[in-house]
Amino acid sequence: MRNFLNVRIESLYRITGKHSAVSQLFHDLRIRKPEYIKEPAVRLYFPGAVGKETPVELRGEDIERLRKKKDALQEYLKDVEMQMHERFENLERGKNKQRQSWQFNTKPFSSGVLTFSELARNVDIDKLWEYGLKSIQALGEKYKIKVLWVALHTDETTPHFHYMFENLNADGRTFQRQLGRDGCSKLQTFYGKQMEPLGFRRGIKKKLSGAEHQDLMESHFIAREKIKDELKQLEKDQGILLDKIE
Repeated sequence: MRNFLNVRIESLYRITGKHSAVSQLFHDLRIRKPEYIKEPAVRLYFPGAVGKETPVELRGEDIERLRKKKDALQEYLKDVEMQMHERFENLERGKNKQRQSWQFNTKPFSSGVLTFSELARNVDIDKLWEYGLKSIQALGEKYKIKVLWVALHTDETTPHFHYMFENLNADGRTFQRQLGRDGCSKLQTFYGKQMEPLGFRRGIKKKLSGAEHQDLMESHFIAREKIKDELKQLEKDQGILLDKIE
C-alpha cells in the first residue's frame, strides 16, 4: 500500500490575484466547496477567528453559520495583514537601527496543503488529526511563523490538510525566503519525520532515484483519486435523474 505524503506551498496576497488568502480561507472552511462535495466535513483549528483554542468539527449547519460571517472573516485577515505591516516597519535593522517600508509586492500569507496516499484511509482519523496538527504547529515554531488556521478535510476519498501561516517571521523574513529554492523538498523531509509514527514517508529524491521525482507520481495519484470522486458523484446524479425521468 502506498504510504507517501506530498506538500505544496504558495505565497498569497490577501485579496488580489487569481488565488488569494480570502479565497483559500473560504475553500478551507468549505464556505466555497467543489460541486461534488455534498456533505462537507472539516476538522478545524482556528483560534484567531473562531475563538476556540481547541479544534472543532464542522458540518453543514456550522459552515452555514460561518458563511454568514464572511465579512468578519475578511476583516480578520485584513487585521492580520496590517499587524504584519506594522511589525515589519517598526523592526530596527543593523547597527544603525534602520527601518524599512513594507513592499507592496510582498505576499503576507503562506498557504500549504499536506496530502497523503491511500494509507491515510486506514489510519485512525483522530491520530491523523493529532499528528498532522502537531506537525504543522512544529513547522511554525521551527521557522518562527504564526499558524493562522489548520483544516483537515475528511469529505473526500483521502483526508488532507490545508493550513495558513503568516508569511513573515519576527526578523522580517518571509517563509519562502527562509526555505530557499528546495523549499518543498525540505518540507517533505520535515513532515516525513513528523508523520513517520503513522507509517508515512516522504517521496524519493530525484538525485537518489535517478528517475522522475517521486512527487510528480504522487501528485498524479492524488489527482486521479479526486477525478474518481467526481465521476462517482456524476454517476450517482445521473442515476437520480434517470429515475425521475422514468
